[in-house]
Amino acid sequence: NWEREERCAIGAPFILHETEVNTETGVFKGSLERIAYEDAFEGQRYDEVKYPVWRMWEKPGDGEKYVMTADIGEGNEKSDPHSVDVWRVTKPEMPIQVAHLHMRLIKPGPLAIQCACMANVFGDCLLVPESNNTGGGMFVDRIRNYVNLYKRITIGTDIEHETARLGWHTDRYTKGPMLD
Repeated sequence: NWEREERCAIGAPFILHETEVNTETGVFKGSLERIAYEDAFEGQRYDEVKYPVWRMWEKPGDGEKYVMTADIGEGNEKSDPHSVDVWRVTKPEMPIQVAHLHMRLIKPGPLAIQCACMANVFGDCLLVPESNNTGGGMFVDRIRNYVNLYKRITIGTDIEHETARLGWHTDRYTKGPMLD
């Protein structure tokens, strides 16, 4: 019941057009278009179950800093949904959610492209995806050349060397620091 209760404004619906994408060179450009439910999409109404519709509370602002976080599902009808959020973090002590994408029926690869293009719209903001499981691995692999992808440095135990790992691995030890 709590999930069905309206806790805040639903946000204006936008679709993101992927205008230029080259995964090998790290080019992910996109443009936003506000939509109305009456508008057609391939002969159908915008169906937020089938098509990525971003909910936005504010557009990117000059001089603002943003971070995108992404909880990756498997992209199946019965799997956990993907949940992607863009946060204005100009004042780090008070982050504000400015955009959100929540859906199941998009595979991790196409979702990664959507997210990298949206991150570009928000000034090539830091993109912090969860890297757990197959879905997270597919997501990170697709956008590994994005200019501002979160990397964590780990130090090997057998031989001291640093390794850059893409994305955020979530478990009971890292969930708290991630939320912080």
